Amino acid sequence: MQDQAQEDSTLWANSKLVHVLAGIYLWEWFTTLPYEWEVMTGRRRSVGMVSFIVYMLIRTLTLVFLITILVTWNLSTPLGTAACKFVYHWVSIVAALTLLCCALLIAFRAVALWRKNWVAIGWIATLWSLDAGTAMWEQTMGTPRWSDELQRCQILNTSAFRVPLLIDVMANMLLLVTMLLGLWRQRNDTSLWKLLNIQGWSWLVVALLCEVPSVVLNWLNISEAWNILFQTPHLVALVIVCTRIHRGLVVYMTDFDKGSDSVYQHRQRPSEFEFATPLQVNVRRTLQQSTAVQTSAIEGAVDIIIMTLRSI
Repeated sequence: MQDQAQEDSTLWANSKLVHVLAGIYLWEWFTTLPYEWEVMTGRRRSVGMVSFIVYMLIRTLTLVFLITILVTWNLSTPLGTAACKFVYHWVSIVAALTLLCCALLIAFRAVALWRKNWVAIGWIATLWSLDAGTAMWEQTMGTPRWSDELQRCQILNTSAFRVPLLIDVMANMLLLVTMLLGLWRQRNDTSLWKLLNIQGWSWLVVALLCEVPSVVLNWLNISEAWNILFQTPHLVALVIVCTRIHRGLVVYMTDFDKGSDSVYQHRQRPSEFEFATPLQVNVRRTLQQSTAVQTSAIEGAVDIIIMTLRSI
């Protein structure tokens, strides 16, 4: 365990880290606003509205989360224990909803890749529900109080988060593995499959790098400050990767009004992956060595994936 001086030093480092992360996220948020504008003005067509709403919730909730933390860290007047409890529960709920929405985007993609198989849907729904239940359980943990010495809110009993965090990591990993298994069942030589494969593995690696340190630190229980040190980096990194991966797939798949310029135009799908209609894909150029039967089967698989992704 750390002494009080070391604890104060860790809290100070945590404060500076939050400020840096807030700056990074604000830059990310403002530089990607053109995508939202294109979708909301109808210039980018055939976007699944449910997944777009979830995407916007993730972006907005993360912004609210960071602004609340920054305001709390920089207050010059004492909050008091009652106000501290309110802020703590508010921030915890916003963070939980943000991460649940990220998990929901994984679930949507997994459902599409499993072609709306009811067994797969039941398994995916169970994992997401476990994640949601764990998030609600976490709200009953931690003891916020106002510290006159530190002049900020202090969270006690943070070691209690170790079990919920472990369950959360396991649920997310299982969701990502389920998504990747569904993807490998559909493997083919199309550009869409290659993009989904790269995105899926990237998502898994980043999730491991973001979530494992938080779990390890909580189980080590060095101090209250160390237990929560990686919570904010974990959330911000996951949100940036989650939204970038979702945005990249949508930009690749959707049609754009050719009469208008798009800042994402250079990221449009390669020429060998052309849409004959909004729900038909010509994959013949990437399957020159395949038979007509193989081509038809792959076209059907790609059609189903695209229709499902666009419907959510």
